[in-house]
Amino acid sequence: MEAEVESGRDNRDNKTGRLLRSLAVSRFCLEDSVPVLVKHNVFIGSIGSVKNPSALKQLGITHVLVLCSEKFLKDPEISYQVVNDIEDSANANLFQRLPSLCEHIEASAKKGGILVSCFQGKSRSAAVITAYLMQRDGLSLEQALELVRAARPRAQPNLGFIADLRRWGKTLEEGR
Repeated sequence: MEAEVESGRDNRDNKTGRLLRSLAVSRFCLEDSVPVLVKHNVFIGSIGSVKNPSALKQLGITHVLVLCSEKFLKDPEISYQVVNDIEDSANANLFQRLPSLCEHIEASAKKGGILVSCFQGKSRSAAVITAYLMQRDGLSLEQALELVRAARPRAQPNLGFIADLRRWGKTLEEGR
């Protein structure tokens, strides 16, 4: 009996969580649906901007890198890469993924604009674009993050990502 009550509570909590997430997505689609240019044909935005193909096309965005598991309809004229196994958590290991993500951004930016997005357009996407700018332009973490925040003031990688970006900066310095 107690297990059934616990199971029912978990089910209700899951439904509530899904409903809240759906409401957040709706809000992003209404209030945060236009990507913002950071630099070098690289744009940042929330899931709301991913769900706005007309804005993507208007801005010349031909590629989208989605760093969350949210579902969305894909436009056949846009190339999508979904990386849904990087959680927005201080314990997530972003560092090991940075070389391939930066390579993907660089290749995509040469072909047209690329939108790098995550659920809120705040932590994962900001961290990955910061890493890309550090690598491409030889910037420090602080300089690169300042550029990202100039375009998107709410950009705030979590503390784990900041630690990974510091490590990334050291790796880049050693390679120069």
